[in-house]
Amino acid sequence: MAAQQPAAAPSTDFRAWVDGWAAQSGVEVELRIEDLDGKSMRTLFPIAVAALTNVAQHASAQMVAVMVRGGLATATLTVADDGAGFDPAVVPPGHGLRGMTERLLAAGGVLTIHSAPGQGTAITAEVPRG
Repeated sequence: MAAQQPAAAPSTDFRAWVDGWAAQSGVEVELRIEDLDGKSMRTLFPIAVAALTNVAQHASAQMVAVMVRGGLATATLTVADDGAGFDPAVVPPGHGLRGMTERLLAAGGVLTIHSAPGQGTAITAEVPRG
């Protein structure tokens, strides 16, 4: 699926994109969006697109959980799959992780990756809210 998103990405557009991704990829998605402002959503939307593209291309996952949540000072996106996993210390080129990290750093945020071969992957992106 093309990694395109609308110029403004309110939660309804994000839900629609995730639903389309799930239908095309065949991966079951559990999606939760809680208390998120538009600016944070626009920052996190392309990170979610890149993460789900990675799931479709590399993970061989059956299920992925996507949670986007606004806190008092930060907004957080977590994408966790039950796929193949990988060693984060040995990231092959083309996985989009560098681009996600660079985009988050530019927004004052951070990307955390938890993964191991055979144990799935969870990425968490956190950015200042609003």
